[in-house]
Amino acid sequence: YFFFFNDTATTEIYTRSLVGSVRCVQGTDQRRVHGDSMNYWIDILKDVGLASIILFGITFCRQVKFVLCLFYMFFMATMCSYTSLYWVYPNTRQWWSDQLFWFLGIKKQLLPTSHPLYATRENNTLLMVNHRSLADFFIHDCITNYQASYLSRMMVALLFPGTWFCTYLDNSVWYFVRGGRGENLDDFFAWMDNNFNTKRTQRRSLIVYPEGHRNTTSDPLPLKRGMIKYSYTRKYPVQLVLAFGLEDAIKEKQFLLNTNGSTIKYWFSEPFFPEKYPTLDAYYNEISTKFSQYFYNVLALSNPKKKIPSLQNQTQHLSLIHI
Repeated sequence: YFFFFNDTATTEIYTRSLVGSVRCVQGTDQRRVHGDSMNYWIDILKDVGLASIILFGITFCRQVKFVLCLFYMFFMATMCSYTSLYWVYPNTRQWWSDQLFWFLGIKKQLLPTSHPLYATRENNTLLMVNHRSLADFFIHDCITNYQASYLSRMMVALLFPGTWFCTYLDNSVWYFVRGGRGENLDDFFAWMDNNFNTKRTQRRSLIVYPEGHRNTTSDPLPLKRGMIKYSYTRKYPVQLVLAFGLEDAIKEKQFLLNTNGSTIKYWFSEPFFPEKYPTLDAYYNEISTKFSQYFYNVLALSNPKKKIPSLQNQTQHLSLIHI
């Protein structure tokens, strides 16, 4: 737009467009042209800012939604649950898990031929579960009837400090720093003993992930020896828990959150009692072999249309585990 201003001394012409503004001043015997730099850069920033917001929204809409949902699930819901209910409701962790279960519309299905859940809050059982997704953090709590605490990497506490603070109150998650211990696990085992025996611990059974990290493939990973050794030396029984469908609830790599309802299909093994095995190697080999065998069987039961490795490939895979 533009306008004119006339008086006896000067004639001023203002012009302005999307790319800036120029002020022209004409007087007797002199002309001056001043660039209105402040307004120019303000206009540029407005245009670029608006375009950036629109472009960011179009490009990262899914990622932004994913992050906001995680913020609600692992910070707001956690803080609200613990700050409002912890002092009056002894099963606050259960209430929080149920809220996230409801938020994602998850359904659970116990597969046929499953054994009963052996773990209770008093009998110090190690539940060794296959790790599939970030959703394991609360779904495994629901499918194991809220009987066990969790063993988790310290990285989870750094990513979700609100969850770390709240679960510290009832010691329902035990955070450890991964690596750096080598073969000497005495200090780590002593730390585990302390968590089992502290008064803050309301759940004496413990969920651990023996594969070491998330595995969304159709083959199990070799089991780590650490927690199996701990079970053997402390005479704590082990029960295997195989669950599939959790990777459909939260897909971290694709920034996808399924709120339409996933079905979690799960299965419990028979308990393994360490006093029945003469050596640690025999105990480890039995649990490792059964874990792989049950992994394939439960995967076939949970998804009959999915092609799983043949019995020969399974045998080859089991033989590689013990090398």
